[in-house]
Amino acid sequence: MNSAEALFWDTSAAGQNDADAQKRVSVLSQSLAPAIVDAVHSKAQSWMPLQPPTNANVVTIQDPAWQQSPPVVQSQTPPDKTGSTDDPVGRAQQLLTKLGFNIGEPDGKLGARTTNAVRLFQLQSGWKVTGEITSDLITQLQAKLG
Repeated sequence: MNSAEALFWDTSAAGQNDADAQKRVSVLSQSLAPAIVDAVHSKAQSWMPLQPPTNANVVTIQDPAWQQSPPVVQSQTPPDKTGSTDDPVGRAQQLLTKLGFNIGEPDGKLGARTTNAVRLFQLQSGWKVTGEITSDLITQLQAKLG
């Protein structure tokens, strides 16, 4: 990048109250010819970033199964600290949380967040996406953790 280009981008950043960029503009302006500095400042004042398409960050899920609310199932026993397999929902929640899935606070209930986390894990693993917690799912979650 040449000095004039650096001055352009620093001028743009300085216009957004970037104190470091304002300092660099001052230093660069002193090292360039006044005609170049004036041209760069004019260009920076008229520059506008392109607006991204409104749907650029929208993810649509085509699978209708993801649109349905899952049945709310409460396990027979609350999840324990050891991750006992007596509570498959609580165990799956603990494992999903350790893997970075946002299921909320593990509560032993198969709610929407847990079901969607299971679906996402199944999708990422190349499995059939069901949202169901099975012993195979728990085994796969444990294997993923190592």
